[in-house]
Amino acid sequence: MSFKIDCDWFDQPGSSDPMEQKTWAGIRIEAGTRTVTRIWDRVAKGQRLSIFIPAYPLAHWIVRNWWSLFFEPRAAEEVNGIHRQGWTQRHHMRSASSDILLPNLRIYSDGCHIFLEWDADSSEQYPNMPGYFLDYGREVFDPSFVEEAFRTFVKSVIERLRGVDDIRALELSANWEAIASGDKAEMALCRAAGRLGLDPYDVEAWPIGLLELIESVVPNDIVADSVFDDLIESTPPESVLPAWEWVKNVGESYQLGSIASHQLGGLDRRVRAALIGYQEAQKIRGDIACGEDSPLDHLEQITDQFSLGRMDFIDRNHLPYSGVRAEVGSSKTKGLLLIGPAPAREESLRFLKARGLFQMFFGCALGPRLITDTHVWNQQASRAFAAELLAPRTGVREFFQKRIVLGDSPDDAIQTIAKHYRVQERLVENQLRNVQ
Repeated sequence: MSFKIDCDWFDQPGSSDPMEQKTWAGIRIEAGTRTVTRIWDRVAKGQRLSIFIPAYPLAHWIVRNWWSLFFEPRAAEEVNGIHRQGWTQRHHMRSASSDILLPNLRIYSDGCHIFLEWDADSSEQYPNMPGYFLDYGREVFDPSFVEEAFRTFVKSVIERLRGVDDIRALELSANWEAIASGDKAEMALCRAAGRLGLDPYDVEAWPIGLLELIESVVPNDIVADSVFDDLIESTPPESVLPAWEWVKNVGESYQLGSIASHQLGGLDRRVRAALIGYQEAQKIRGDIACGEDSPLDHLEQITDQFSLGRMDFIDRNHLPYSGVRAEVGSSKTKGLLLIGPAPAREESLRFLKARGLFQMFFGCALGPRLITDTHVWNQQASRAFAAELLAPRTGVREFFQKRIVLGDSPDDAIQTIAKHYRVQERLVENQLRNVQ
């Protein structure tokens, strides 16, 4: 599957803007077999596959947001009551310019892949624009495919601007050179900044102390990398320092380290996270001989059956940011630990423990990890794993069908199933939607 940005260049001598003159193009964006830029031309009264725009604003947007596009996960504008500044501006291609016609394309990372999602416009939208977009879709790519397409596009725009005496052309070239030529330490800093949605070339705008923290942790300590990445993928920049202090104190207090759980096999991160989570939960249920219609008791003892020792949960409050749910690791003196504020409901605690099991089995080979609310591959897989481990989809569906036959309403059936498996009703509803 390929991702391409094709340009057919045209001179635009009628424009007074030299950047527009030199970068006017017919631009066609293709994602797999779909054409993102398929448009209805109001003037020609027909469809076409390219948009005719100056390419500079798009190249400028890509370069300005390069590290966020490749490393920042999907996020709502508000997460856990804290506003995530500017996610739309960094990830929606249409935000590159309000003056030109651009598709409603969103680009973001899940830590393993690059997601492209785009929506069609209604015919009534943007009546003053020369057309509206007809296509919609969603594709998932290896980051290298998207990176290559962006690199080729940006370099072609810079080449078109060679010799143009304009500060914007010079800045675009200089900023691209900084991206393309950074050393290993600089790249580590840029990746961390990207996860946080920050501009790595404007550190003066960062919260006080954040640059020093990242420089002290990221390039030098591979054991801390996984847990620190978990933190910055899920925490707004202004909350990173106090949240990291909590994470570090927990790790040091209990001497948390790695968990050697390789006997369960590695995970194929090319596969959709939810599918991997379901598959691994089904394997574990099979290994412990727990039928799909049976609720799981004594979650803490499951790891013991795989020679990892018993898991213990420690209720530790004062977490400064609720996007982090708990820290997971192995203590030399206390064994496998799941540490964090205890949820108010037993069903929520069971779900947290099940997510902790996933990290213990598959996530802690290099050191402790966090359980967070973010939409990255590892965390999504842990949520699917926990749901399937606690309330298998097939068992939920069969139970639901039986209750309906007995005369229950759908709501009553879901409530009965949730009580049986000791999970929240929302989890049952999700499992019913996701069953094949």
